[in-house]
Amino acid sequence: MKCRNLFCLLLLGVMACKSDPPADQSDPVANETKTFQVYEKKTPHWAKSTTLVRVDLSDPTASLASITKNLEEWQRLGITSLILSPVYALDEKGLVVDFTKVDPNVGTFAEFQEFTRAVRRLRMRTILEWKLPEVSVDHVWRSSNPDWFSKENQQHIKLDLSQSNLRSTMIESMKFWLRSADIDGFSCLNTEQVPLTFWQELRPGLESIRPVLMLADSDDVVEHHESCFEATKAAAFDDLMAEVMDEKKSVEEFQAFYARELANNPSTYFKYHTISPEPGNTDRAKLKMSLAFLMEGAPVLQSQEALAEDPKFFQHLIMLRNYNRGLGHGSSGGRMKFVLDHPRVLAFSRSHEGQTVTVVANCSAQEQRFKLEESLRTMSDLFSGKEVHLLRDQEVTLKPWQIHILANPSIQL
Repeated sequence: MKCRNLFCLLLLGVMACKSDPPADQSDPVANETKTFQVYEKKTPHWAKSTTLVRVDLSDPTASLASITKNLEEWQRLGITSLILSPVYALDEKGLVVDFTKVDPNVGTFAEFQEFTRAVRRLRMRTILEWKLPEVSVDHVWRSSNPDWFSKENQQHIKLDLSQSNLRSTMIESMKFWLRSADIDGFSCLNTEQVPLTFWQELRPGLESIRPVLMLADSDDVVEHHESCFEATKAAAFDDLMAEVMDEKKSVEEFQAFYARELANNPSTYFKYHTISPEPGNTDRAKLKMSLAFLMEGAPVLQSQEALAEDPKFFQHLIMLRNYNRGLGHGSSGGRMKFVLDHPRVLAFSRSHEGQTVTVVANCSAQEQRFKLEESLRTMSDLFSGKEVHLLRDQEVTLKPWQIHILANPSIQL
């Protein structure tokens, strides 16, 4: 009986060997082109409609204490996230000396911890800027790991992130801030100078602690979305919109760009717009800022002073973003649907889960008369609160730089 069992095992072994092709035989399934697998990010729920303000801590007038005094006012205006310029130790040229030490010019580590606690108590979030790959010639790793550095000269050096042990150490440095300072994500600079391998390893490493919001300063690099980042910078988008406002390009050219470059991206992707207020608080400046809040993408205010100059204006726009789901980011909001073809008037709607925002804006210094191509249902005007119903073929007149922001539901302040 034992011999018979042994014979059966040997026979099965021979058959198993015959069932596997030799190494030099082609396997059509194995040799098929591999499809890149998109990493399924654990995007935090609060990131789906967040409005951010960037705080430059290198400004001598900015400090943790002064920012803390502004937090309650910013929360009242609807700001939900802060992006802090690098808080870790820098040299006099602004290059990184130590990724896990708070810069003395910012404060102590205990003071920074208390600051992030104050942000958290107000149900707001803290995002840190992260600068790679250039670092200071005085970086603390130069003595312990000189082989981690490349492209050295008297002015600067760069980290060689093709090295796996350096990538692991860098990820641990970023985890440090999640664990010790309770931050909520990173806004990464020079992302196109960093190997994609690093971003692919970074996201799951951070998510082993908690879901995070990740922003990249690259524009339209699909691999960055797929591997690590919720949002990339809308540089081409914003540059073209600026040319429309300068009347160097037409609204129709902008709409063609959107259809070609943006509308075909997966709905889970979104951009972020950097908003730098223009001096004078003119109608043109207000229109430009309004569109950055209302079009697809997350708004990032580059100046905290702008909030103090015209708080009511920003509060209307920010609160509308917070409460109308049509203005959510990515798949949590609506795509732009253009409702007019006109060289100087931009008109679009965004809808999601029955909630809608419609925008009609004169992007020129001349009065514009036109007729809409479809009726717009009755909605509330954001700033006046009046009910507005625009009919198809009804003549509409807009003053220079005038904008109608119609919403259902809207807000009353």
